[in-house]
Amino acid sequence: MRAVVWLGTLLVALLLRQVAPAEAHVRGKWTLKVDLNKSTPTYDDFAFFIESYVHRELYLRRFDQPERRFYVAEFLRVEQQGDALQVHFRVIDNRLKKHFDDSMAFVRRGDGVWVYRDDRGVDLPVYTYENWYSYYERSWRLPYWYGGAAAVLAGFLLLSRRRRLRPGH
Repeated sequence: MRAVVWLGTLLVALLLRQVAPAEAHVRGKWTLKVDLNKSTPTYDDFAFFIESYVHRELYLRRFDQPERRFYVAEFLRVEQQGDALQVHFRVIDNRLKKHFDDSMAFVRRGDGVWVYRDDRGVDLPVYTYENWYSYYERSWRLPYWYGGAAAVLAGFLLLSRRRRLRPGH
């Protein structure tokens, strides 16, 4: 009976996790670095890639002394049209102590991975960090299995109850 209670608790926890808010810009414990392949990503999904790219690469050939100068201050919006996407954000220039708005364009390849084409024409796959269980849930389509697991658990509980209520047991 303890196994059934434990299994039920696990199932409820997994179902509740489906409605939990996303963790943005923070790489927590037990996360995996994965290629971004969601069909409708948000700026949270692009945050790790954009923040790093803005800080290290985006303005190298545009400004004098760009090292450790530019940071993403805030994400403004995402505009998606099919397999093309534009992420708008506000950048802080630490040297001049000014903000300015900028954006980066992304396209989705045939394999479903989002890429950024840099100024040299090289496609850079976008990565993100995702909780290991979220990644496997999405990759293996586990939410569809939760209903089946709930039905099996309910059937098992019903059969156990019938067995206990039968005379002679």
